[in-house]
Amino acid sequence: MAYHAVRNLARMARTQVKTRWTVLGFGRASAGANQQTPRNLMGFKDGTRNITTDEDRAAHVWAGAETGQSWMNGGTYLVARKIHMLIETWDSDAIGDQQSIFGRTKNEGAPLSGKAEHDVPDFAATGSEGKPAIEADSHIALAAHENNAGTKILRRGYNFTDGLDSVGRLDAGLMFLSFQKDPAQFVALQRKLGSSDRLNEYIRHVGSAVFAVPAGLPAAGHYYGQEFFA
Repeated sequence: MAYHAVRNLARMARTQVKTRWTVLGFGRASAGANQQTPRNLMGFKDGTRNITTDEDRAAHVWAGAETGQSWMNGGTYLVARKIHMLIETWDSDAIGDQQSIFGRTKNEGAPLSGKAEHDVPDFAATGSEGKPAIEADSHIALAAHENNAGTKILRRGYNFTDGLDSVGRLDAGLMFLSFQKDPAQFVALQRKLGSSDRLNEYIRHVGSAVFAVPAGLPAAGHYYGQEFFA
């Protein structure tokens, strides 16, 4: 259904605009009712602690008067990043180390301080040897809103594969998409992840963009982005 919409948009706009950049992703970007959290190509569940409530969307996703740009009221900002995964290197790593890097179990997706996927991570919990159950430089510890002054983003990532590269390795990874009321939310999280995340050993960022996404149509007779062009 989404691809059908893309085809129709491309058909209607082809005499007026040019496509600059496309990535063909696959898989579900979120977990609906009675669905499991989707997995990335590293085999881990992706999006367990995603925004799900209207309250959080209002607080973290939808832009308002604070932007100083009336045409963005009710809209959002989209960050898109193409992330290449070094899958062959990742697959050679031990499961225990992979889990330590993410801070979650690979099978269930539970935080290493808990037992079930949706258990709230306890970043103060210790293991049998007295060491932190979730290491401070693990992916979930660095990204958690508890450790980032409450900052949250709405994730909508898709897996992608572009075949093989010039030396026969998989050219594949995650087309990371996130929506937030201010791009600064993503920037703050990315700076923290970029400096300390152990996952960085296995990924490379190969493309990046940010888009302003105005609100939807308020009523019949309006066109998309009308307030911007007024």
